[in-house]
Amino acid sequence: MLQPVTAAAIAVALILTTQQAAAQVYSCTVGDRKVYQSTPCEAGGRPVELYVPAPADKPANHTLDDHTQRYIQRREHKARESERIVDQRAREAVASREAKEREQARKDRITSAKFNREVIIGMTESDVRDAWGRPLEINRSQHKSGEYREQWVYKRDGKRQYVYLVNGKVAGRN
Repeated sequence: MLQPVTAAAIAVALILTTQQAAAQVYSCTVGDRKVYQSTPCEAGGRPVELYVPAPADKPANHTLDDHTQRYIQRREHKARESERIVDQRAREAVASREAKEREQARKDRITSAKFNREVIIGMTESDVRDAWGRPLEINRSQHKSGEYREQWVYKRDGKRQYVYLVNGKVAGRN
């Protein structure tokens, strides 16, 4: 059986650890027993640091009624859904930015090619005309798949050169 002073000390310690109070607790030795009190045992005594657990974010589900459990589940579901939407929007924003960067890089390559009088894959008909001028001939065809194909014939440096366009964009050249 616990001594009354020890039992009282334990009770005080438990009460102090469960409350969010700013009180200080001192541990003293009286005889062969440890005692907890609110005043220092001797001059210059230091308070004891007690572990006070933080309050739980939510109580254990087994203590909640059905209505409260459903409310918590709905709240958690909404939080997960909000997180999913934020993640999806972040992925979409990254994809959009990357697409814009790719498109800008493509435009920069085409601008550079036109400046250097080159024809590269991905150019439009007007880009080819800007780079090499009007072709000598244009041979057109339409495939069963619906693609419009053209062969533009140029005479450059004494040789015939060809530019192949599919649906208005350069697909190749030789």
